[in-house]
Amino acid sequence: MKSKGADLKEGDKTKTTPLMLACLTGRAHNVTYILSQVDVNNIKSKDRNSMMAIHYAALKGSIECMTILKEKGADLNATGKQSMTPIMIAAAHGHYDCVKFLLKNGGK
Repeated sequence: MKSKGADLKEGDKTKTTPLMLACLTGRAHNVTYILSQVDVNNIKSKDRNSMMAIHYAALKGSIECMTILKEKGADLNATGKQSMTPIMIAAAHGHYDCVKFLLKNGGK
């Protein structure tokens, strides 16, 4: 990614960052790589719908991505589009293992 000239901390016109896209596709190895290359505060970046990487991981149903984000300090109760939290997004998309993970780790 970075060797190809990608800016790992900047979002596109919708403010969607590479970290968010890695979470949306469930590519935990890319999440780890991106977080090793950018300021950890990148996990707090919001897209135009106020969604963060943790919301995208919940949307995908990726416990692996959520675990990495949690370990780096992601807010498991962050509100995004329409005040949706990661647990609400996971539940709405049938990712009940993610709901359990979030509940176990302080998600509301």
